[in-house]
Amino acid sequence: MIAIPIIKAIAFPWLLIDEGNRVVDNGDGSLFRQPEARVDGVLAKLGEISDSGWGRCAAGFAIYKFTTESISPFHVVLYGMKINGVSTAQGRSEGLSVRMDQEHLKQYVAEYCQGVEALDDSYRSLIRENIHEIRGINSGLYNTAYQLDGDLQVDHSSQNLSNLSKSVVRWSELLSGRIDFMEFIANPNAASAPKVEISVYKKFDKVQRCFRVTANRNSISLSMRGASNATVYGPPIFDIIPFLLLDNAVKYSPPNKPIEIICNESNNYIFCRVTSTGPKIEDGELEQIFVTAVRGKNAIRSGKAGSGLGLPVLNRIVKNVFGGSIEVSQKNTYLQIGSIPYSEISFEIKLPISRHS
Repeated sequence: MIAIPIIKAIAFPWLLIDEGNRVVDNGDGSLFRQPEARVDGVLAKLGEISDSGWGRCAAGFAIYKFTTESISPFHVVLYGMKINGVSTAQGRSEGLSVRMDQEHLKQYVAEYCQGVEALDDSYRSLIRENIHEIRGINSGLYNTAYQLDGDLQVDHSSQNLSNLSKSVVRWSELLSGRIDFMEFIANPNAASAPKVEISVYKKFDKVQRCFRVTANRNSISLSMRGASNATVYGPPIFDIIPFLLLDNAVKYSPPNKPIEIICNESNNYIFCRVTSTGPKIEDGELEQIFVTAVRGKNAIRSGKAGSGLGLPVLNRIVKNVFGGSIEVSQKNTYLQIGSIPYSEISFEIKLPISRHS
Protein backbone atom coordinates (compact mmCIF):
# COMPACT_ATOMS: atom_id res chain seq x y z
CA MET A 1 0.00 0.00 0.00
CA ILE A 2 2.70 2.51 1.02
CA ALA A 3 4.79 1.84 -2.09
CA ILE A 4 2.15 2.61 -4.73
CA PRO A 5 3.74 5.95 -5.82
CA ILE A 6 6.92 4.12 -6.85
CA ILE A 7 5.13 2.53 -9.82
CA LYS A 8 5.99 5.78 -11.61
CA ALA A 9 9.57 4.46 -11.82
CA ILE A 10 8.53 1.56 -14.09
CA ALA A 11 10.26 1.75 -17.49
CA PHE A 12 7.16 0.79 -19.53
CA PRO A 13 3.73 2.41 -19.94
CA TRP A 14 1.61 1.27 -16.99
CA LEU A 15 -1.88 1.13 -15.57
CA LEU A 16 -2.71 0.72 -11.89
CA ILE A 17 -6.01 -1.17 -11.59
CA ASP A 18 -8.21 -2.28 -8.70
CA GLU A 19 -9.84 -5.68 -8.15
CA GLY A 20 -12.64 -4.78 -10.56
CA ASN A 21 -10.14 -3.96 -13.36
CA ARG A 22 -10.93 -0.25 -13.02
CA VAL A 23 -8.10 2.22 -13.68
CA VAL A 24 -6.83 3.94 -10.53
CA ASP A 25 -3.87 5.68 -12.20
CA ASN A 26 -1.83 5.44 -15.38
CA GLY A 27 1.17 7.02 -17.01
CA ASP A 28 4.18 6.93 -19.28
CA GLY A 29 7.05 4.67 -18.37
CA SER A 30 10.31 6.17 -17.15
CA LEU A 31 11.93 5.10 -20.47
CA PHE A 32 9.01 4.59 -22.85
CA ARG A 33 5.93 6.76 -23.24
CA GLN A 34 2.41 5.53 -23.80
CA PRO A 35 1.84 4.18 -27.31
CA GLU A 36 -1.10 4.81 -29.57
CA ALA A 37 -2.77 1.64 -28.28
CA ARG A 38 -6.04 2.63 -26.64
CA VAL A 39 -6.30 2.01 -22.90
CA ASP A 40 -9.92 0.85 -23.19
CA GLY A 41 -8.77 -1.83 -25.63
CA VAL A 42 -6.33 -3.04 -22.98
CA LEU A 43 -9.00 -3.02 -20.26
CA ALA A 44 -11.32 -5.10 -22.42
CA LYS A 45 -8.79 -7.94 -22.31
CA LEU A 46 -7.92 -7.87 -18.60
CA GLY A 47 -10.76 -10.19 -17.62
CA GLU A 48 -9.03 -12.94 -19.62
CA ILE A 49 -5.76 -12.59 -17.67
CA SER A 50 -5.15 -14.20 -14.29
CA ASP A 51 -3.70 -12.31 -11.31
CA SER A 52 -0.30 -12.55 -12.98
CA GLY A 53 0.08 -13.31 -16.67
CA TRP A 54 0.12 -12.39 -20.34
CA GLY A 55 -2.51 -11.10 -22.72
CA ARG A 56 -2.79 -9.29 -26.03
CA CYS A 57 -4.90 -6.25 -26.89
CA ALA A 58 -6.94 -5.94 -30.11
CA ALA A 59 -4.10 -3.98 -31.76
CA GLY A 60 -1.79 -6.95 -31.24
CA PHE A 61 0.41 -5.50 -28.50
CA ALA A 62 1.38 -7.56 -25.46
CA ILE A 63 -0.11 -6.97 -22.01
CA TYR A 64 1.54 -8.14 -18.79
CA LYS A 65 -0.33 -8.02 -15.48
CA PHE A 66 1.26 -8.47 -12.06
CA THR A 67 0.99 -7.48 -8.41
CA THR A 68 3.18 -7.45 -5.33
CA GLU A 69 2.40 -7.58 -1.62
CA SER A 70 3.28 -3.90 -1.30
CA ILE A 71 0.48 -2.74 -3.62
CA SER A 72 -2.03 -5.59 -3.19
CA PRO A 73 -4.99 -5.76 -3.82
CA PHE A 74 -4.12 -3.51 -6.77
CA HIS A 75 -2.41 -4.77 -9.95
CA VAL A 76 0.01 -3.18 -12.40
CA VAL A 77 -0.54 -3.67 -16.13
CA LEU A 78 2.28 -3.08 -18.64
CA TYR A 79 1.02 -2.64 -22.19
CA GLY A 80 1.83 -1.57 -25.74
CA MET A 81 4.82 -3.92 -25.91
CA LYS A 82 6.15 -6.19 -28.64
CA ILE A 83 7.00 -9.44 -26.89
CA ASN A 84 8.27 -12.49 -28.76
CA GLY A 85 5.69 -15.25 -28.68
CA VAL A 86 2.88 -12.97 -27.43
CA SER A 87 2.37 -9.87 -29.58
CA THR A 88 1.31 -9.92 -33.23
CA ALA A 89 1.67 -6.18 -33.97
CA GLN A 90 3.87 -5.46 -36.99
CA GLY A 91 5.97 -2.43 -37.93
CA ARG A 92 6.82 0.62 -35.89
CA SER A 93 4.18 2.52 -33.97
CA GLU A 94 4.41 5.91 -32.36
CA GLY A 95 5.44 5.37 -28.75
CA LEU A 96 6.78 2.07 -27.47
CA SER A 97 8.16 -0.24 -30.17
CA VAL A 98 10.98 -2.11 -28.42
CA ARG A 99 10.89 -5.89 -28.81
CA MET A 100 12.06 -8.29 -26.11
CA ASP A 101 11.63 -11.85 -24.86
CA GLN A 102 9.08 -12.84 -22.23
CA GLU A 103 11.78 -13.95 -19.81
CA HIS A 104 13.57 -10.59 -19.99
CA LEU A 105 10.41 -8.72 -19.07
CA LYS A 106 9.52 -11.18 -16.30
CA GLN A 107 13.02 -10.78 -14.86
CA TYR A 108 12.63 -7.01 -14.96
CA VAL A 109 9.28 -7.26 -13.12
CA ALA A 110 10.74 -9.67 -10.53
CA GLU A 111 13.63 -7.31 -9.76
CA TYR A 112 11.25 -4.35 -9.59
CA CYS A 113 9.00 -6.20 -7.11
CA GLN A 114 11.96 -7.16 -4.93
CA GLY A 115 13.09 -3.54 -4.79
CA VAL A 116 9.63 -2.24 -3.96
CA GLU A 117 9.10 -4.80 -1.21
CA ALA A 118 12.52 -4.04 0.32
CA LEU A 119 11.70 -0.32 0.32
CA ASP A 120 8.26 -1.00 1.76
CA ASP A 121 9.72 -3.19 4.52
CA SER A 122 12.18 -0.45 5.47
CA TYR A 123 9.42 2.15 5.58
CA ARG A 124 7.14 -0.02 7.71
CA SER A 125 10.04 -0.83 10.04
CA LEU A 126 10.72 2.87 10.52
CA ILE A 127 7.05 3.48 11.36
CA ARG A 128 6.99 0.58 13.84
CA GLU A 129 10.07 1.92 15.64
CA ASN A 130 8.51 5.37 15.95
CA ILE A 131 5.17 3.93 17.10
CA HIS A 132 6.90 2.13 19.95
CA GLU A 133 8.59 5.33 21.14
CA ILE A 134 5.52 7.57 20.72
CA ARG A 135 3.23 5.08 22.47
CA GLY A 136 5.57 5.05 25.48
CA ILE A 137 5.58 8.86 25.69
CA ASN A 138 1.81 9.00 25.27
CA SER A 139 1.28 6.41 27.99
CA GLY A 140 3.31 8.51 30.42
CA LEU A 141 1.38 11.65 29.46
CA TYR A 142 -1.99 9.92 29.91
CA ASN A 143 -1.14 8.33 33.26
CA THR A 144 0.29 11.57 34.67
CA ALA A 145 -2.79 13.59 33.66
CA TYR A 146 -5.10 10.88 35.00
CA GLN A 147 -3.29 10.86 38.35
CA LEU A 148 -3.35 14.67 38.47
CA ASP A 149 -7.10 14.72 37.89
CA GLY A 150 -7.63 12.19 40.69
CA ASP A 151 -5.59 14.29 43.12
CA LEU A 152 -7.48 17.45 42.17
CA GLN A 153 -10.87 15.88 42.92
CA VAL A 154 -10.02 16.23 46.62
CA ASP A 155 -9.62 19.99 46.30
CA HIS A 156 -12.83 21.41 44.75
CA SER A 157 -11.30 24.88 44.54
CA SER A 158 -9.06 23.55 41.78
CA GLN A 159 -11.88 22.87 39.29
CA ASN A 160 -10.13 24.76 36.52
CA LEU A 161 -7.01 22.65 36.93
CA SER A 162 -9.19 19.54 36.93
CA ASN A 163 -10.75 20.59 33.62
CA LEU A 164 -7.30 21.18 32.17
CA SER A 165 -6.13 17.71 33.25
CA LYS A 166 -9.22 16.15 31.61
CA SER A 167 -8.35 18.07 28.45
CA VAL A 168 -4.82 16.61 28.53
CA VAL A 169 -6.30 13.11 28.86
CA ARG A 170 -8.49 13.71 25.80
CA TRP A 171 -5.54 14.98 23.76
CA SER A 172 -3.67 11.85 24.78
CA GLU A 173 -6.58 9.68 23.61
CA LEU A 174 -6.59 11.47 20.25
CA LEU A 175 -2.88 10.80 19.89
CA SER A 176 -3.56 7.17 20.74
CA GLY A 177 -6.02 6.98 17.81
CA ARG A 178 -3.38 8.35 15.45
CA ILE A 179 -0.86 5.79 16.74
CA ASP A 180 -3.33 2.94 16.18
CA PHE A 181 -3.88 4.17 12.62
CA MET A 182 -0.13 4.22 11.93
CA GLU A 183 0.26 0.77 13.45
CA PHE A 184 -2.44 -0.70 11.20
CA ILE A 185 -0.62 0.63 8.13
CA ALA A 186 2.73 -0.66 9.37
CA ASN A 187 1.30 -3.98 10.58
CA PRO A 188 -2.07 -5.02 9.06
CA ASN A 189 -1.81 -8.23 11.15
CA ALA A 190 -3.04 -6.11 14.08
CA ALA A 191 -6.49 -6.97 12.71
CA SER A 192 -5.92 -10.62 13.65
CA ALA A 193 -5.67 -9.87 17.39
CA PRO A 194 -8.05 -11.78 19.74
CA LYS A 195 -11.67 -10.65 19.29
CA VAL A 196 -13.77 -8.97 21.97
CA GLU A 197 -17.25 -7.49 22.35
CA ILE A 198 -17.21 -3.79 21.41
CA SER A 199 -19.89 -1.23 22.28
CA VAL A 200 -20.12 0.86 19.12
CA TYR A 201 -22.11 3.74 20.63
CA LYS A 202 -19.70 4.09 23.55
CA LYS A 203 -16.69 4.05 21.21
CA PHE A 204 -18.15 6.80 19.01
CA ASP A 205 -19.13 8.80 22.11
CA LYS A 206 -15.65 8.52 23.62
CA VAL A 207 -13.92 9.62 20.40
CA GLN A 208 -16.29 12.52 19.73
CA ARG A 209 -15.65 13.83 23.27
CA CYS A 210 -11.94 13.81 22.46
CA PHE A 211 -12.46 15.71 19.18
CA ARG A 212 -14.56 18.39 20.88
CA VAL A 213 -11.31 19.99 22.06
CA THR A 214 -10.18 20.53 18.46
CA ALA A 215 -13.69 21.30 17.16
CA ASN A 216 -14.37 23.98 19.80
CA ARG A 217 -11.02 25.59 19.07
CA ASN A 218 -12.09 25.90 15.41
CA SER A 219 -15.63 27.14 16.25
CA ILE A 220 -17.20 23.88 15.08
CA SER A 221 -20.12 22.39 17.00
CA LEU A 222 -19.90 18.63 17.46
CA SER A 223 -22.95 16.70 18.63
CA MET A 224 -24.10 13.10 18.97
CA ARG A 225 -27.57 11.62 19.27
CA GLY A 226 -29.39 8.31 18.96
CA ALA A 227 -29.15 5.20 21.10
CA SER A 228 -27.66 1.72 20.85
CA ASN A 229 -26.67 -0.87 23.41
CA ALA A 230 -25.61 -3.46 20.83
CA THR A 231 -22.05 -4.64 20.31
CA VAL A 232 -19.91 -5.84 17.43
CA TYR A 233 -17.39 -8.66 17.69
CA GLY A 234 -13.84 -8.06 16.54
CA PRO A 235 -10.26 -7.05 17.42
CA PRO A 236 -9.73 -4.02 19.68
CA ILE A 237 -8.75 -1.71 16.82
CA PHE A 238 -12.33 -0.49 16.43
CA ASP A 239 -11.44 3.00 17.72
CA ILE A 240 -9.78 3.67 14.35
CA ILE A 241 -13.24 3.81 12.70
CA PRO A 242 -14.72 6.77 14.63
CA PHE A 243 -11.27 8.34 14.84
CA LEU A 244 -10.80 8.44 11.05
CA LEU A 245 -14.37 9.62 10.40
CA LEU A 246 -14.18 12.47 12.88
CA ASP A 247 -10.58 13.37 12.07
CA ASN A 248 -11.65 13.83 8.44
CA ALA A 249 -14.80 15.79 9.38
CA VAL A 250 -13.08 18.18 11.81
CA LYS A 251 -10.08 18.71 9.51
CA TYR A 252 -12.11 19.81 6.49
CA SER A 253 -15.11 21.51 8.17
CA PRO A 254 -15.23 25.32 7.85
CA PRO A 255 -15.72 27.33 11.08
CA ASN A 256 -19.29 27.56 12.44
CA LYS A 257 -20.46 24.48 10.54
CA PRO A 258 -21.89 21.61 12.64
CA ILE A 259 -20.74 18.01 12.70
CA GLU A 260 -23.45 15.51 13.70
CA ILE A 261 -23.12 11.87 14.69
CA ILE A 262 -26.18 9.62 14.77
CA CYS A 263 -26.03 6.03 16.06
CA ASN A 264 -28.98 3.65 15.99
CA GLU A 265 -29.64 -0.06 15.65
CA SER A 266 -32.09 -2.45 14.01
CA ASN A 267 -32.59 -6.15 14.72
CA ASN A 268 -29.37 -7.12 12.95
CA TYR A 269 -27.26 -4.01 12.38
CA ILE A 270 -25.81 -0.94 14.04
CA PHE A 271 -25.86 2.25 11.95
CA CYS A 272 -23.56 5.21 12.60
CA ARG A 273 -23.65 8.27 10.38
CA VAL A 274 -21.26 11.25 10.52
CA THR A 275 -22.47 14.34 8.65
CA SER A 276 -20.33 17.42 8.12
CA THR A 277 -19.52 20.14 5.61
CA GLY A 278 -16.45 19.47 3.48
CA PRO A 279 -14.89 20.19 0.08
CA LYS A 280 -17.28 19.10 -2.67
CA ILE A 281 -16.62 15.67 -4.17
CA GLU A 282 -16.57 16.28 -7.93
CA ASP A 283 -18.19 14.07 -10.57
CA GLY A 284 -16.21 10.86 -11.00
CA GLU A 285 -14.41 11.22 -7.65
CA LEU A 286 -16.97 9.40 -5.50
CA GLU A 287 -15.98 6.05 -7.03
CA GLN A 288 -12.33 6.76 -6.17
CA ILE A 289 -12.82 7.97 -2.60
CA PHE A 290 -11.58 4.73 -1.01
CA VAL A 291 -8.63 4.26 -3.39
CA THR A 292 -5.21 4.53 -1.74
CA ALA A 293 -3.30 7.79 -2.23
CA VAL A 294 -6.18 9.40 -4.17
CA ARG A 295 -7.51 12.75 -2.90
CA GLY A 296 -10.31 14.86 -4.31
CA LYS A 297 -9.45 17.95 -6.30
CA ASN A 298 -11.20 20.32 -3.89
CA ALA A 299 -9.73 18.57 -0.83
CA ILE A 300 -6.26 19.25 -2.23
CA ARG A 301 -7.15 22.85 -3.08
CA SER A 302 -8.37 23.42 0.49
CA GLY A 303 -4.74 23.35 1.62
CA LYS A 304 -5.41 20.76 4.30
CA ALA A 305 -2.63 18.18 4.58
CA GLY A 306 -3.55 14.62 3.70
CA SER A 307 -1.98 11.36 2.57
CA GLY A 308 -4.96 9.70 0.89
CA LEU A 309 -4.56 6.74 3.30
CA GLY A 310 -7.26 7.42 5.89
CA LEU A 311 -10.43 6.55 3.97
CA PRO A 312 -8.94 3.44 2.28
CA VAL A 313 -7.84 2.14 5.71
CA LEU A 314 -11.30 2.96 7.11
CA ASN A 315 -12.95 1.04 4.27
CA ARG A 316 -10.71 -2.01 4.76
CA ILE A 317 -11.33 -2.16 8.50
CA VAL A 318 -15.12 -1.73 8.21
CA LYS A 319 -15.48 -4.32 5.44
CA ASN A 320 -12.69 -6.84 5.94
CA VAL A 321 -12.27 -6.77 9.73
CA PHE A 322 -15.82 -6.15 10.99
CA GLY A 323 -17.86 -7.43 8.03
CA GLY A 324 -19.73 -4.16 7.59
CA SER A 325 -20.25 -1.64 4.82
CA ILE A 326 -19.80 2.09 4.34
CA GLU A 327 -21.75 4.49 2.12
CA VAL A 328 -20.93 8.07 1.18
CA SER A 329 -23.58 10.60 0.13
CA GLN A 330 -23.42 14.28 -0.76
CA LYS A 331 -26.11 16.95 -1.00
CA ASN A 332 -26.54 18.71 -4.31
CA THR A 333 -26.51 22.17 -2.73
CA TYR A 334 -23.11 23.85 -2.47
CA LEU A 335 -21.50 26.57 -0.41
CA GLN A 336 -18.73 28.62 -2.00
CA ILE A 337 -15.86 29.54 0.34
CA GLY A 338 -13.25 31.50 -1.56
CA SER A 339 -12.70 29.54 -4.78
CA ILE A 340 -13.64 26.16 -3.27
CA PRO A 341 -17.17 24.67 -3.32
CA TYR A 342 -18.26 22.91 -0.10
CA SER A 343 -21.13 20.51 0.44
CA GLU A 344 -22.82 18.53 3.21
CA ILE A 345 -21.29 15.04 3.14
CA SER A 346 -22.37 11.96 5.10
CA PHE A 347 -20.50 8.74 5.84
CA GLU A 348 -22.74 5.94 7.11
CA ILE A 349 -21.29 2.79 8.66
CA LYS A 350 -23.41 -0.38 8.81
CA LEU A 351 -22.11 -3.11 11.14
CA PRO A 352 -23.56 -6.54 11.95
CA ILE A 353 -24.61 -6.91 15.60
CA SER A 354 -22.63 -9.49 17.56
CA ARG A 355 -24.34 -12.78 18.41
CA HIS A 356 -21.48 -13.99 20.62
CA SER A 357 -22.67 -12.48 23.89
